[in-house]
Amino acid sequence: MVIPLQKFAALFASILILFTCIFPSVPLAQEPADAEALELCFTVIADTHIETNNLTWVNSFNKALKAMPKSDALAIVGDCTMNGQEMEYFNLFVSLALCNRADNLLPAVGNHDMCAAKGKDKFVRYTNQFTDNDVDDVYYYKVINGYYFIVLGMEKIYSKLPKPIHC
Repeated sequence: MVIPLQKFAALFASILILFTCIFPSVPLAQEPADAEALELCFTVIADTHIETNNLTWVNSFNKALKAMPKSDALAIVGDCTMNGQEMEYFNLFVSLALCNRADNLLPAVGNHDMCAAKGKDKFVRYTNQFTDNDVDDVYYYKVINGYYFIVLGMEKIYSKLPKPIHC
């Protein structure tokens, strides 16, 4: 039986992601001293730029996720992927499913996520599949512990703006 290269790459990436989540090489972050008094704790990360052919970057992202304190929400504020490719979204959300310590995920789409064809559709599909958000566009809101999180994202790369070189 011959395994197509794309399926082999997906399997290899998933195994690597699982391995780095189970055996992180950085210590976990300290929890807040007065955690019971907190009304809301959230983490913000930007420009994760998960890339299909850069598993070192995925490994670093997994370590960062494991090092973050347990929180109510994790916001990824744009450029979740490098090129908006299917495999990049897959790697991103597998990492989040296995390594994330937040109760809620709030990804926002950035210009890199919109590089590939149907970038918006992929973002919406993966966000709905891997989070408990009900997203139908690149902007949405979610109420967490009584606080409103409003997520805004770009809908397209405008032709008048220069595109990044690697899109």
